[in-house]
Amino acid sequence: MIAGCGVDLVRVDRLDRWATFADERLHRVFTEREIAAIRGDTKWSSQRAAVFFATKEAFYKALSNALVATGRLKQEVFFGQVCPLIHVQKSTWGIPELVVDWASISKLAGFTCAWQVHCSYAHEREYAIAYVMLS
Repeated sequence: MIAGCGVDLVRVDRLDRWATFADERLHRVFTEREIAAIRGDTKWSSQRAAVFFATKEAFYKALSNALVATGRLKQEVFFGQVCPLIHVQKSTWGIPELVVDWASISKLAGFTCAWQVHCSYAHEREYAIAYVMLS
């Protein structure tokens, strides 16, 4: 059963200026490993940053839908609270996946929650898009 779904589209050039941000500021949205992947070997990858951001936003939308649908949400959960609790990566098969700290999200929501996460993302020169479904 689908608990929630979310999609997000991001203009890649919107994240160009983030290349100048200190790691401390980037940690508001990205994990340490995501920042390392975005910074790459020698240069900032706005495409990678945009697809990670879009995936986190799509997850937040799916989570919000799922939390509201349960009718048990104790308090509002904000995007900035959720970002550090999820990590965007590729599986050993090269498939996009999210690693979610469900224990911390459950604390934010005020009740135990854990759904299976399905995600896909893509990017090209100008745009990044991500889709996340919780079941």
